Amino acid sequence: MKVINFSALACAALVSAQAIAAGPSYRNPAIFADCPDVSLCCDGKYYYMVSTTMHMVPGAPVMRSKDMLRWEMVGYVFDRFDFAPEFSFEDPNGKTAYSGGQWASSFKYHKGKFYCYFISNGHGGFLYTADKAEGPWKLHSREPFMHDASLLFDDDGKVWVFHGDGWLTLTIAARNGEYEGMLKDRAFTVVLPDGATRRVVYAGKEVNIKF
Repeated sequence: MKVINFSALACAALVSAQAIAAGPSYRNPAIFADCPDVSLCCDGKYYYMVSTTMHMVPGAPVMRSKDMLRWEMVGYVFDRFDFAPEFSFEDPNGKTAYSGGQWASSFKYHKGKFYCYFISNGHGGFLYTADKAEGPWKLHSREPFMHDASLLFDDDGKVWVFHGDGWLTLTIAARNGEYEGMLKDRAFTVVLPDGATRRVVYAGKEVNIKF
Protein backbone atom coordinates (compact mmCIF):
# COMPACT_ATOMS: atom_id res chain seq x y z
CA MET A 1 0.00 0.00 0.00
CA LYS A 2 1.36 3.39 -0.91
CA VAL A 3 2.23 5.58 2.08
CA ILE A 4 0.46 8.93 2.11
CA ASN A 5 2.59 11.78 3.45
CA PHE A 6 0.59 14.56 5.04
CA SER A 7 2.12 18.02 5.20
CA ALA A 8 2.33 19.59 8.61
CA LEU A 9 -0.42 22.06 7.84
CA ALA A 10 -0.43 23.42 11.35
CA CYS A 11 2.96 25.02 10.74
CA ALA A 12 2.89 25.64 7.02
CA ALA A 13 1.72 29.20 7.54
CA LEU A 14 4.99 30.09 9.22
CA VAL A 15 6.71 30.96 5.98
CA SER A 16 4.27 33.74 5.26
CA ALA A 17 3.47 34.75 8.84
CA GLN A 18 4.96 38.09 9.76
CA ALA A 19 5.59 39.53 13.17
CA ILE A 20 5.01 43.27 13.30
CA ALA A 21 8.10 44.90 14.74
CA ALA A 22 9.13 48.53 15.04
CA GLY A 23 12.32 49.16 16.95
CA PRO A 24 12.08 47.49 20.36
CA SER A 25 8.32 46.97 20.01
CA TYR A 26 6.50 43.96 18.62
CA ARG A 27 3.06 42.46 18.67
CA ASN A 28 2.03 39.01 19.85
CA PRO A 29 1.37 36.47 18.57
CA ALA A 30 4.61 36.57 16.62
CA ILE A 31 3.47 33.51 14.66
CA PHE A 32 -0.09 33.33 13.38
CA ALA A 33 -0.21 29.54 13.31
CA ASP A 34 -0.78 26.56 15.58
CA CYS A 35 2.70 25.59 16.82
CA PRO A 36 2.34 23.61 20.05
CA ASP A 37 5.06 22.27 22.36
CA VAL A 38 7.79 24.44 20.89
CA SER A 39 11.43 23.89 21.83
CA LEU A 40 14.14 26.42 20.90
CA CYS A 41 17.91 26.45 20.65
CA CYS A 42 20.58 28.72 19.20
CA ASP A 43 23.84 27.91 17.38
CA GLY A 44 25.23 31.44 17.75
CA LYS A 45 23.91 32.64 14.41
CA TYR A 46 20.27 31.59 14.25
CA TYR A 47 17.51 30.63 16.63
CA TYR A 48 15.89 27.32 15.74
CA MET A 49 12.52 25.99 16.84
CA VAL A 50 10.69 22.67 16.55
CA SER A 51 6.97 22.09 17.04
CA THR A 52 4.63 19.10 17.45
CA THR A 53 2.91 17.58 14.43
CA MET A 54 1.50 14.41 16.05
CA HIS A 55 0.47 11.86 13.40
CA MET A 56 1.17 14.13 10.41
CA VAL A 57 4.25 13.61 8.26
CA PRO A 58 6.72 14.90 7.37
CA GLY A 59 7.04 15.70 11.03
CA ALA A 60 8.80 17.86 13.61
CA PRO A 61 9.02 21.04 11.50
CA VAL A 62 12.24 23.01 11.95
CA MET A 63 11.95 26.80 11.87
CA ARG A 64 14.72 29.42 11.77
CA SER A 65 14.92 33.05 12.87
CA LYS A 66 17.47 35.75 13.63
CA ASP A 67 15.27 37.72 16.01
CA MET A 68 12.66 35.21 17.29
CA LEU A 69 10.00 37.35 15.61
CA ARG A 70 10.27 36.44 11.95
CA TRP A 71 10.40 32.69 11.34
CA GLU A 72 10.89 30.61 8.22
CA MET A 73 10.51 26.89 7.61
CA VAL A 74 13.82 25.17 6.81
CA GLY A 75 12.98 21.46 7.03
CA TYR A 76 11.66 18.53 9.03
CA VAL A 77 13.35 16.15 11.43
CA PHE A 78 11.82 13.06 9.78
CA ASP A 79 9.96 12.27 6.58
CA ARG A 80 7.81 9.38 7.75
CA PHE A 81 7.12 6.87 10.52
CA ASP A 82 7.74 3.30 9.43
CA PHE A 83 7.88 1.50 12.78
CA ALA A 84 4.17 0.68 13.09
CA PRO A 85 1.55 -0.26 10.44
CA GLU A 86 -1.02 2.31 11.58
CA PHE A 87 1.21 5.14 10.31
CA SER A 88 0.86 3.73 6.77
CA PHE A 89 -2.85 2.84 7.05
CA GLU A 90 -1.87 -0.83 6.93
CA ASP A 91 -2.93 -2.04 10.37
CA PRO A 92 -4.93 -5.28 9.89
CA ASN A 93 -7.39 -4.27 12.60
CA GLY A 94 -7.97 -0.80 11.22
CA LYS A 95 -6.03 0.98 13.98
CA THR A 96 -5.16 4.57 13.10
CA ALA A 97 -2.34 6.83 14.25
CA TYR A 98 -4.63 9.77 14.96
CA SER A 99 -3.23 11.83 17.88
CA GLY A 100 -0.18 9.57 17.95
CA GLY A 101 3.16 10.27 16.33
CA GLN A 102 5.62 12.94 17.44
CA TRP A 103 5.04 14.92 20.63
CA ALA A 104 6.85 17.54 22.69
CA SER A 105 10.37 17.57 21.27
CA SER A 106 13.47 18.69 23.13
CA PHE A 107 15.64 20.55 20.62
CA LYS A 108 19.26 21.23 21.60
CA TYR A 109 22.54 22.40 20.07
CA HIS A 110 25.74 21.10 21.63
CA LYS A 111 29.32 21.16 20.35
CA GLY A 112 28.41 21.56 16.72
CA LYS A 113 25.59 19.02 16.66
CA PHE A 114 21.81 19.30 16.89
CA TYR A 115 19.73 16.89 18.97
CA CYS A 116 15.99 16.30 18.85
CA TYR A 117 14.34 13.92 21.31
CA PHE A 118 10.59 13.30 21.24
CA ILE A 119 8.08 10.67 22.22
CA SER A 120 5.39 8.78 20.38
CA ASN A 121 2.54 7.50 22.52
CA GLY A 122 2.74 3.73 22.76
CA HIS A 123 6.03 3.55 20.88
CA GLY A 124 8.62 5.10 23.22
CA GLY A 125 11.14 7.82 22.59
CA PHE A 126 13.22 8.78 19.57
CA LEU A 127 16.50 10.65 19.36
CA TYR A 128 17.49 12.27 16.06
CA THR A 129 20.78 14.07 15.38
CA ALA A 130 22.09 16.34 12.64
CA ASP A 131 25.13 18.48 11.88
CA LYS A 132 22.82 21.21 10.56
CA ALA A 133 19.34 22.04 11.80
CA GLU A 134 18.22 22.18 8.19
CA GLY A 135 19.15 18.50 7.88
CA PRO A 136 19.71 15.83 6.93
CA TRP A 137 18.57 14.26 10.20
CA LYS A 138 19.40 10.71 11.27
CA LEU A 139 17.64 8.48 13.79
CA HIS A 140 20.34 8.02 16.42
CA SER A 141 18.51 5.64 18.73
CA ARG A 142 15.17 4.42 20.05
CA GLU A 143 14.81 5.46 23.68
CA PRO A 144 12.48 4.92 26.64
CA PHE A 145 9.24 6.89 26.86
CA MET A 146 9.91 10.01 28.92
CA HIS A 147 7.02 12.46 29.18
CA ASP A 148 7.73 16.06 28.07
CA ALA A 149 11.48 15.47 28.26
CA SER A 150 14.16 18.16 28.12
CA LEU A 151 17.82 17.40 27.43
CA LEU A 152 20.49 19.15 29.50
CA PHE A 153 24.17 19.10 28.54
CA ASP A 154 25.89 19.94 31.82
CA ASP A 155 29.23 21.68 32.24
CA ASP A 156 30.84 18.58 33.78
CA GLY A 157 30.23 16.44 30.69
CA LYS A 158 27.13 14.68 31.97
CA VAL A 159 23.97 14.68 29.88
CA TRP A 160 20.70 14.71 31.81
CA VAL A 161 17.05 14.40 30.87
CA PHE A 162 14.37 16.19 32.87
CA HIS A 163 11.00 14.56 32.35
CA GLY A 164 7.81 13.51 34.06
CA ASP A 165 4.10 13.95 34.47
CA GLY A 166 3.50 15.45 37.88
CA TRP A 167 6.77 14.80 39.72
CA LEU A 168 9.95 15.70 37.87
CA THR A 169 12.32 12.85 37.11
CA LEU A 170 15.99 13.19 36.28
CA THR A 171 17.69 10.58 34.10
CA ILE A 172 21.36 10.46 33.18
CA ALA A 173 22.12 9.84 29.53
CA ALA A 174 25.91 10.18 29.29
CA ARG A 175 28.98 10.88 31.38
CA ASN A 176 31.70 11.77 28.89
CA GLY A 177 30.17 14.77 27.15
CA GLU A 178 28.84 12.76 24.22
CA TYR A 179 25.33 11.44 24.15
CA GLU A 180 25.41 7.65 24.61
CA GLY A 181 21.79 6.74 25.15
CA MET A 182 19.37 6.69 28.04
CA LEU A 183 19.42 2.92 28.34
CA LYS A 184 23.07 2.64 29.40
CA ASP A 185 23.26 4.48 32.72
CA ARG A 186 20.19 5.69 34.54
CA ALA A 187 19.65 7.76 37.64
CA PHE A 188 16.34 8.91 39.04
CA THR A 189 15.28 11.57 41.46
CA VAL A 190 12.07 13.34 42.35
CA VAL A 191 12.24 17.09 42.83
CA LEU A 192 9.66 18.00 45.45
CA PRO A 193 7.77 21.31 45.64
CA ASP A 194 9.89 22.50 48.57
CA GLY A 195 13.11 21.87 46.66
CA ALA A 196 14.03 18.74 48.61
CA THR A 197 14.94 15.55 46.79
CA ARG A 198 14.43 11.85 47.25
CA ARG A 199 17.05 9.16 46.76
CA VAL A 200 18.93 8.80 43.52
CA VAL A 201 20.31 5.50 42.28
CA TYR A 202 23.40 6.08 40.18
CA ALA A 203 25.82 3.37 39.07
CA GLY A 204 24.48 1.09 41.79
CA LYS A 205 25.01 3.60 44.60
CA GLU A 206 22.55 5.85 46.37
CA VAL A 207 23.51 9.51 46.26
CA ASN A 208 21.82 12.81 46.86
CA ILE A 209 21.41 15.37 44.13
CA LYS A 210 19.77 18.78 44.05
CA PHE A 211 19.35 21.47 41.40
